[in-house]
Amino acid sequence: MNVVPARYQRHLDLALIGTTLFLLVVGLWLVSDTSYVDVPAHQKVMQYAQRQMVGQVIGVVVGSACMIALMLIPYGKLRSVSGAGIFAAIVLLIAVWFPHFGVRLDEANRWVKLGPIQLQSSEFAKLALVIVTASVLTDSNENHRPNLLGLWTKILKLVTPSGLQRRVNPLRYKVTLVLFLTAICMLLIEKEPDLGTAAVLLPVVMAQLFLGGTRKFTIVIIVLSTVIVVGVVGFIGPNVKHRIARLEAFVNPSLDPQGIDYQMRHSLLAVGSGGWTGVGLGKGKEKYYLPQANSDFIFATYAEETGFLGCMILLIAFSLFAWRAYVISLHAPDQFGRILASGLGSLICVQAALNVAVVVRIVPNTGVPLPFISHGSSSLILSLCSVGILLNIGSSKAPPETLTIN
Repeated sequence: MNVVPARYQRHLDLALIGTTLFLLVVGLWLVSDTSYVDVPAHQKVMQYAQRQMVGQVIGVVVGSACMIALMLIPYGKLRSVSGAGIFAAIVLLIAVWFPHFGVRLDEANRWVKLGPIQLQSSEFAKLALVIVTASVLTDSNENHRPNLLGLWTKILKLVTPSGLQRRVNPLRYKVTLVLFLTAICMLLIEKEPDLGTAAVLLPVVMAQLFLGGTRKFTIVIIVLSTVIVVGVVGFIGPNVKHRIARLEAFVNPSLDPQGIDYQMRHSLLAVGSGGWTGVGLGKGKEKYYLPQANSDFIFATYAEETGFLGCMILLIAFSLFAWRAYVISLHAPDQFGRILASGLGSLICVQAALNVAVVVRIVPNTGVPLPFISHGSSSLILSLCSVGILLNIGSSKAPPETLTIN
């Protein structure tokens, strides 16, 4: 008789679902609260605000449909499409520079237009990289089916002297492949330019490598090397002057308060004006002066209108999301699920932490959206896809071979 132990009797994670719904409601309210204050000169206020809200609602609907679909499809099937997914992500990251496909907004090439759909390539790339990293770290070099790891291993063996091949730990093939894919994505995203999103990928992939068995010392070396390389690459080229100006303004806020530091100055005014309980919903004033009030700096308006108590509630919600994601990772039925769940949880929470850190001036301005809340359908849909995969892993039972037979 097959008996499923209590620890493997899995159900949908209601805490994760409830937290996600709360964040979505806050996001819809904040987008409606801030969209009518930052309107292009040639557009009417209400029409622009309505269009922004419609786009956000469509993002919620489409994202929810994707979330449900990913809850129903066995998450193990993601392994078989992970190679195609990362290839498609790299193609989309390159396509932003091609006429008729790439869309340039605010002096950045971050979007591709596929018919009526406009997609931010980096959002898709983040999810694809997390999935392929989990897949590579749990694949076997001896796997007979075609996969990225098998191809990568053959390439490395061709360029590695035969005397050294026996000394190479199989895990190193996996780590080098993950680092190679991560480097490609980071460099392409950084050149859009979007240094903030590129920086998000590093801690997420490092968390997955750690769970995949990579030594702590190796991870430290990788992080230091990546920081040095990104520092060099990020400060050469056409964007170097703007980035240096941002760093100078971060170190010395009084240097250019009406120029490069204008956004950060009003962000801090908004946070400081909130006090303990806020000025009241819809009554914030700094959103009228904040560029990107409904996207990268939406947390500033939230802080002004709800105060310290409101901020604590939102931070607790993201902390609860992280906790549930890592609990799902801890109790996942296989290694692929563990590494994938940890990567998805890290992806959401690292972005949230970085966005809040920018708004309160802990780190320089990086332009990272607040998951589930900032305006932007691409980020919203891909975040809900992550939730769908997490719920799938959390509700999956252990493989049959782990069941007790009496």
